[in-house]
Amino acid sequence: MLISNSEVDTALRCKRLHYYQYALGLYPKQLSRANHIGLLGHHVLEHYYQAIMDGASREDAFRAGMNQIVASYGHEEPDIVKLVSQRFMQYHEKYKNERFKVAGVESVFSIPLENGTTYPLTLDLLAYYEDGNWEGEYVIFDHKWKYDFFTTDELSMHVQTFKYIWTLRKLGYNVRRSILNQIRYREGIKDIDKIFRREVLVPTDTQMENIMREHMAVSSEIKAAKEQPVAWYKDHAPRRFNAKDCGFCYFRILCRQELMGKDPSATITNMFAPEDPSTFYRKYGY
Repeated sequence: MLISNSEVDTALRCKRLHYYQYALGLYPKQLSRANHIGLLGHHVLEHYYQAIMDGASREDAFRAGMNQIVASYGHEEPDIVKLVSQRFMQYHEKYKNERFKVAGVESVFSIPLENGTTYPLTLDLLAYYEDGNWEGEYVIFDHKWKYDFFTTDELSMHVQTFKYIWTLRKLGYNVRRSILNQIRYREGIKDIDKIFRREVLVPTDTQMENIMREHMAVSSEIKAAKEQPVAWYKDHAPRRFNAKDCGFCYFRILCRQELMGKDPSATITNMFAPEDPSTFYRKYGY
């Protein structure tokens, strides 16, 4: 059974949320503005780095990314397209001379775990350094389109890429670090250094072993729940009832209706759709 980091994270946040997303397989028809920015931004960077990996020059790769922005007109709000276009042009200008070999773009890896589950992951970008301080190393890039940069405290809790490093090491890659490639979409910022920031994360072996042990513990619980009938899971998926988390949850209306004993069928039909793994929503983890 495939159980990703996103699924484990969802189950830890709220079992009811996990039930809606992974037992019923629902995702919202309408996403937030932040989600749309992140989705389009990831899509553009994917085509940019894929072109480089395929042998294109940086300028040709830039045009490949811009072609995706042009193609998004009519599908995305004009202000979102304009913002992502501006950030992508600034991004290319800032990083066009970066020195590494693109070894993978949206590359999929997986590894069987001891508990009978398989941990799958998709890397935004895998770079290989042929010289410099990181010569001979693979480095994982995780693109993050953010309104504000991660705080120091938030960075200390960002362990998703630790799982990535652990997995790639098990698969034989010489990887020691990951980079959170942050791109701020807050408008009105003129200082380029306040728009882009790359944070290097270097976990210890102990950190990685601890986080993977916890991942396996939660994934075992998920596996046991998903092996039960959906009706059973519905009765064993309690709500979190936390204003901070629930206030931003796409399923809060549906959840509230069920709590009050109302029929949620119309809400499900109007607000949600069956899961389609090919959509941006699943592909880029939003």
